[in-house]
Amino acid sequence: RLFPHTFSGEGHFACLLKKNEDSPRFTLRPFDPFSPLKTEKKDVYGLLGEFGIDAATLNLKRYGDTVYIVSDNFSVPQGVRIVRGGLPVVKITGKRVEPLHGVATFLKKGQCKKTIDFPCESEEIIKYVKGEPLGISAPFKGYGVIAADGYPLGLVKSSDGVIKNRYPKGLRR
Repeated sequence: RLFPHTFSGEGHFACLLKKNEDSPRFTLRPFDPFSPLKTEKKDVYGLLGEFGIDAATLNLKRYGDTVYIVSDNFSVPQGVRIVRGGLPVVKITGKRVEPLHGVATFLKKGQCKKTIDFPCESEEIIKYVKGEPLGISAPFKGYGVIAADGYPLGLVKSSDGVIKNRYPKGLRR
């Protein structure tokens, strides 16, 4: 087990399964459950570009209404249901594209120009991770990133001078 608080990363779990000798033999036919980006490609590339991400260098694939950054060698056995086969970065709703929390977690320190930075222990950061409104204005319009000591923490949306909290409800404390 690799826990996210003990090293730089999301955390991982691996195990070794051992097959019994008398188990029936069958072959797995791997397939790619994702579909390539089509008409939404320009919008997705433009949105990721606003965050300083060069989307042309990434393997972006669509699964349902979500765009993922997927490993180049990703495939799954036929019939296996995947929960998440990559890092979800964009949600497509009709003709609208919205960034997901994965965009912020993918960014490196200082990569996004639309960033509001606060000291790690500041009142604004504590309010943000609780899901509360920040009560400040942003120097940009639209989606941006809130950072703690320069490191991206999550997404915010600025409209009419008000910052809206976009931290996922399941991560709030």
